[in-house]
Amino acid sequence: MYVKLAIRNIKRSIVNYITYYITIIIAITLMYSFTALASSKDIMSLSDTMPVFKNSIILLTFFASIIIAFVIGYAADFMIGQREKEFSVYKIMGMEQKNINRLFYLENIMLFILAMSIGVVLGALFAGGMTSYVMSIFHSTHQYSVNLSGFPIFYTIIFSILMQIISTIRIIRNLTRKKIIDLMYGSQKNEEASKKYLIKQKKMFFIALVLFPLGIWFVWYGLVCSSQMAWIYLAIATICILFSILQVYRYFPVVLTASLNKVEKWKFKGTNLFLVRQFSSRFNSTGKIMAVIAVLLTLAMSTIAGGLFMGASYTVNIENFAPYDIAIKIDADIESFEKELTYIKKQVDVKDYVDYKLYETAELPELPILAISDYNHIRKQLNLKPVNLKDNEYIVHCEEIYTKEMLDKINEQPTIRIVNNNLLPAVTAVYTEGIEQYWMVGSNGYALVVPDKVVKGLSTQKSRLIVSTNPAAPKEMKKELYTVVSEHLKPYIIEGTLSQHTTIGVLVKTWTVANSLTGYTITSFCCLYLGIIFTILVGALLAFQQMAVAESNNKKYTILYKFGVPWKQISWLAFKEMLLFFLTPILMPFIVIFSLAGILNRILREQMLDINIILKYTGLAVAIFMVIYIFYFVITFYTYKRIALQQHRR
Repeated sequence: MYVKLAIRNIKRSIVNYITYYITIIIAITLMYSFTALASSKDIMSLSDTMPVFKNSIILLTFFASIIIAFVIGYAADFMIGQREKEFSVYKIMGMEQKNINRLFYLENIMLFILAMSIGVVLGALFAGGMTSYVMSIFHSTHQYSVNLSGFPIFYTIIFSILMQIISTIRIIRNLTRKKIIDLMYGSQKNEEASKKYLIKQKKMFFIALVLFPLGIWFVWYGLVCSSQMAWIYLAIATICILFSILQVYRYFPVVLTASLNKVEKWKFKGTNLFLVRQFSSRFNSTGKIMAVIAVLLTLAMSTIAGGLFMGASYTVNIENFAPYDIAIKIDADIESFEKELTYIKKQVDVKDYVDYKLYETAELPELPILAISDYNHIRKQLNLKPVNLKDNEYIVHCEEIYTKEMLDKINEQPTIRIVNNNLLPAVTAVYTEGIEQYWMVGSNGYALVVPDKVVKGLSTQKSRLIVSTNPAAPKEMKKELYTVVSEHLKPYIIEGTLSQHTTIGVLVKTWTVANSLTGYTITSFCCLYLGIIFTILVGALLAFQQMAVAESNNKKYTILYKFGVPWKQISWLAFKEMLLFFLTPILMPFIVIFSLAGILNRILREQMLDINIILKYTGLAVAIFMVIYIFYFVITFYTYKRIALQQHRR
């Protein structure tokens, strides 16, 4: 009996609750697809640190299940409100409360199983595409395939059950507390608009507007200043921006209503007066919720943009981070790298190599020094043009961000003296190509390049080896090559000619790229995952807020209809009301996200090979967000019309 009744109720109400069901399907699709991506054998084989990605996704999925459970519980309040009279009839007919609870829970379980089945299938399709995309980031071949594997299904079921348990507790508690009189007449209770937001609180609104640009300025200043106070400035900026968003939306209806009331010509045109009253009344009663929604929207767009930007920026700048196929550093003077070269030649074909030293001098202790012949050999490996240097000249090679600093120092004191050699800057005194000036060709981002005759009188500070191979050296060589270097240095350490604390390092480009990409993949996909979850949360909250007032608005639209307002005009009025309700919370988040993107783009553009990459991916993030947001608007308006305008449908 209960099963048949539950199936009948589902068929009757599925259109009105379509937002609820679609939210569950999207949530389960995300859970399965990201868990399947993180547990894929192909993904796990990409690098040694990929298990961190798997653990991060599982943790985020747990967090997502808690968030979605909150949305489901919020939706359940709306569903109960829509069916209060139905439940009251059940009680009058003698059905016990526990049986009403079971009936409602049975309906939800049946729909949840259906939604989970659809979500898992969609998740498998989505996971196949994401796996191919991640493999392409690592330049690995992969054939698109759809697989339903046990691990992601198991975790999806576990987290889905967790969602159901949390939401069911809230549902049963709300149903149990309802009395027959509440169920019969709860929807007819008048919703009195809150009176606590008085005109004097306009001051708080304008203070919040002033704090917003102040917060943006603190963001810029905190990012450009080099003092230890930077974190304090950024903390102040965060507080100012969040406080501004919360307060602006809290007092927004007071200011908007007061402003529109002064425009009498517009106010009394058509149904504008009704629209203003509806919007003001809704915001007065939901101001705090709208403020929280605005903050969540800011977080959603920021996390999506941050994830896309960090992944893309790394891909663009990868050659700067790991320009050499194989590189070995030993922070001491050794005779040669013959043992290392012998091992490398047995593993791969060597196209070219350069074995060189970094020197130091008491006159310039902060500058590592490089011979021009070694410098040009390194440039040759990277297909860069050689640099001509006269016997009495020098150049500085540095990161682009240090260009101004180096030029200022050269202009302040152009002549330098090294071992009885007076050197002047070359015509082009500073070079900034990416040849890795922190680890291999210099330190702290720069190196001094001098004629070969000058370095003959200098002491060796560090030894370096750079090797070009064809094809690229496999990433597994890193551990083996590190062992070879350690064995090479062991006799020197035993003899005491080298300290046992001598710094050594081995770089294999394929290993560095794979493991570095792993970190950015973790960050990018976790941010994307979290951002979409926040967007779903906001979309669902706005949708259910609209659904909650649909029945009471039905009575207001009926009055308009009886006054002679045509059905098309009422429908257009409902559309404008909902559009205004959806657009208002995204105004300040848009300003925040594009302001921050502009600041970061201006500060970091010199470090990016693609100078507009931040703005580009911020725009892409906003586009992804808007697709989801518009989708929720469309299905919300469709459902809203069925409830609020049901008496006027033809």
